[in-house]
Amino acid sequence: MAKIEVKNVSVSYTLHNWRTYSLKYKLLNFFKKKERSIEAHHALKKISFNLNDGDRLGVLGSNGSGKTTLLKVLAGDIFPTSGAVTISGKVLSIIQLADGIRMDMTGLENIILRYKLYNYSDKEIEILKKKAIEFAELDKFINQPVNTYSSGMILRLAFGIIINMEPDILILDEWILTGDPSFSEKFNQKLEEHVERSKILIFATHNEDLLDKYTNRKISLE
Repeated sequence: MAKIEVKNVSVSYTLHNWRTYSLKYKLLNFFKKKERSIEAHHALKKISFNLNDGDRLGVLGSNGSGKTTLLKVLAGDIFPTSGAVTISGKVLSIIQLADGIRMDMTGLENIILRYKLYNYSDKEIEILKKKAIEFAELDKFINQPVNTYSSGMILRLAFGIIINMEPDILILDEWILTGDPSFSEKFNQKLEEHVERSKILIFATHNEDLLDKYTNRKISLE
């Protein structure tokens, strides 16, 4: 059974005041009491909710409201400043796909590395890597370094890796579109299958039509 419990989660960042680093500011304030050089920015403030099997949570909010920060906390990419997150189930996050792709490694090495990080066995990786290469349509280039790939090829590599995973919990930041119409259609079909099969979905988007279609609960971040 998949489950997520988020209790009073806050994420804060320290912002430095650029004026304290300027020579002009230092000279003008040499004999004055020094102004504080840091400020606290609250990306998330005391967020709480529980999700169980069958829940599809839509995350609403304007740019800068903390939608992506919340998703990264749930994906384990960011640790909360305070509060607690408890998750049961295998998580797949589709947030910034190219993150984690090693440019100095080949496409095949990236595929194997990513699956190892997701704790798949060698036997599972052998099956998954073949599916990833076939889906990404990169068989002729799979043994070349990724730094020789075009931006579109890098995205296809990232798509190929994630699309064959079978998560309990799917975290999605916006509905992803690709430049290639035929590949985009194939990817969107697979993504819809993931959305349908996942036990829990967390979906952040500005598109309210998509939220109405795919979610049954909503949370608004201000």
